[in-house]
Amino acid sequence: NAMYLPDTTPELAGLYDSISPVNTFRAILQAYFGLNLPLLPDRNLVWPDQGEIYNLVDVTDRLAGSTK
Repeated sequence: NAMYLPDTTPELAGLYDSISPVNTFRAILQAYFGLNLPLLPDRNLVWPDQGEIYNLVDVTDRLAGSTK
């Protein structure tokens, strides 16, 4: 992720190195608008091919640098 966070730092906004995209938006919305959005588990899901876009496969443990 690359983002511009005026008037704060990534740490103060609640961001961390292994954050997933869904939690990036939750952290930013909380930091800037005060929304109460609890973080979700940081998981990475993919679909096998264009014909199976709803057949999601969890690949979190297969990614380099995964701590889970």
